[in-house]
Amino acid sequence: MVLLLGRRRSRPRWPASPEDDTPRRAAPRTRPTTATGFHVRGYRYDAHATVRRTCLSAAPNAVRPPVLRGAGTVFDVARKARNRASKPAPPAPRKRPTQARARMTVAAILDAAEQLLEAAGFEGMTTNAVAERAGVSVGSLYQYFPNKDAIVIAIADRFADRVLGMLERHMEAAADLPLEAACRSFVRALVAVHAAQPRLHSALIATVPRIAGVDPLAGYQERIVERLRNYLQTRADEIRVDDLDTTVFVLVHAVQGATHAAVLYDPTALSDGRLAASLDHLVLRFLGVAAPRCEPGD
Repeated sequence: MVLLLGRRRSRPRWPASPEDDTPRRAAPRTRPTTATGFHVRGYRYDAHATVRRTCLSAAPNAVRPPVLRGAGTVFDVARKARNRASKPAPPAPRKRPTQARARMTVAAILDAAEQLLEAAGFEGMTTNAVAERAGVSVGSLYQYFPNKDAIVIAIADRFADRVLGMLERHMEAAADLPLEAACRSFVRALVAVHAAQPRLHSALIATVPRIAGVDPLAGYQERIVERLRNYLQTRADEIRVDDLDTTVFVLVHAVQGATHAAVLYDPTALSDGRLAASLDHLVLRFLGVAAPRCEPGD
């Protein structure tokens, strides 16, 4: 009896390239990057800087996870992926008041919030305290504002509208005035609106930058720049500047910066006329308008 023994099967090999006849192993499967982790060569990297083997087809002798060159630590890479996946949206009102009664409710909420923000600061301005002072239920407050950040943003928007409204009224009234008088009117209007509620403005300056993705105070500065530039363009033959856009930008931010500093550190300079007199001199000189220095109270 003849036993027919077949040839022993050899382990399958991947086709070798002409340059290299070394057997090839199958490439490990990879998975797409996610917000909290990612897969590289059969290993999972997650936000807790741990590495897990997730693919059994990886080479059996690969005992060390691959090093990600130029990407920092595993935790850093996962954190960056998580941050890219989603950014928090700025707080906004939940619904807009359309009826007169709803508008009155929102106005009462904002008035109460302004008073608390001035008296107790951002930490003391809780939604319960705002609702109690406004005479509405907490549920009614949450119909319009999801949190107190949204309330502060609404207060800042309303404050900016108030400043712009006053400036526009002064510019309209100063349309027929000499340029020196018109500039003084602009400066004193800006100082007056900040002097009216210095504690509120101080609280807004300190609070708004902490709210992610929102800076309504910067937005209204841009609108002031636009209004003043349009006004000065109508009187271009009375000023001596080489670049009107840059001049207006510097002037507005210089006046705003000095006013904000006075609000925070020297509120009496707003009320006794010292700040307004110095800013009058700065604006007129910067525009190339010859004028004697104003004394405080003029």
